[in-house]
Amino acid sequence: MRENLERLFEELPIGALLLTPDQKIRYTNGEFADFIGYQREELEGMTISELAVPNERKKLKRGIEHLYRGDHHHLELDTAYVRKDGERVWGYPVRVVYPDPTTEDMDLILMLIVDVSARHHLEIELRRSSRMNALGLLAGSIAHDFNNILTVIMTATSLLKSELDEDKTGYEFIRQIDRASKRGQNLTDQLRRFGREETEEAKVIDINEFLRDIAVMFGRLLPPTVRFELQLSEANPTVLTDEGRLHQIVMNLVLNARDAIKGRGTVTVETMPISSEDVERFPDTEQLAPGKYTRLRICDTGEGIPAELIPEIFEPYFTTKGEEGTGIGLTTVYGLVQEDKGYLNVASSEDEGTCFEIYLPATADTRQIQEAFESTE
Repeated sequence: MRENLERLFEELPIGALLLTPDQKIRYTNGEFADFIGYQREELEGMTISELAVPNERKKLKRGIEHLYRGDHHHLELDTAYVRKDGERVWGYPVRVVYPDPTTEDMDLILMLIVDVSARHHLEIELRRSSRMNALGLLAGSIAHDFNNILTVIMTATSLLKSELDEDKTGYEFIRQIDRASKRGQNLTDQLRRFGREETEEAKVIDINEFLRDIAVMFGRLLPPTVRFELQLSEANPTVLTDEGRLHQIVMNLVLNARDAIKGRGTVTVETMPISSEDVERFPDTEQLAPGKYTRLRICDTGEGIPAELIPEIFEPYFTTKGEEGTGIGLTTVYGLVQEDKGYLNVASSEDEGTCFEIYLPATADTRQIQEAFESTE
């Protein structure tokens, strides 16, 4: 009987672990060790709550205490855990009253944890998509009204310029108003694209050449204490996008990198071509259509992002900058990358910095394959 119970415990297709009354892990099966990314020996002696993300530890600890007292028979609480590699996963725990088959210690709690990460990722994407659509509608509406105001201003300045000689007092002020209005029109164009009222046609762009052209602008944006480095692939990779969208992606991420550095540091922009075979080697890129891609990597040596906040950083209006942040920059980047049928990944460690990786189609063939996939869904 005991051997059968041990085999059942080990062969369960879901995570299983035995907890002491103080919630320390006595033993786990292989499924839970794989789920949380630790070796079994490393888990022994750890508490289950310290594996959870910081903001959920108290809730999980209290829930298990209620189970141990017999107040409840199940703990219906989806909990986010942090794997050893820093990835966030979700587990749904169920408590079963059963003695440890190896020690016959009736004080142990047998906890079964179902991996529900896939469901949570889908829910996050659905919520994000809904908020992005609402934000897009708002952006498009604002852009439309603002453009009407700018049209009146630009018409008036055009009439004034035609009435005044260039050497007349006030002419230069009118020119400044005209230039500012044109910059405002460029902004409304970007807002309309973000709101999906207008979409610029993508074209193949030499990304190395693009980055060299705008690199001089980075020198003006970054303080003297922050060094800027370009590490461009010698293969001259290309990306399939609109130049305006690419400019927004790069500038938003470089500005974020700048703000993350307190004191001295480095912002690095890298490019790398990715073949069809290489795509499979990169994490979480299975949704990409077959084809060639280019990876744009923007890293900083700043403060880093706490693991529990990473799933939220692309949410509209979410910001870690307090009143100085708008919460729109990373949301915009996410939307633009999605629009280009690309993929965005972030890796960060507190006090060690952050890297954003953007995978963009390198040729028109990738877009054609993507469209073929969508037509068969």
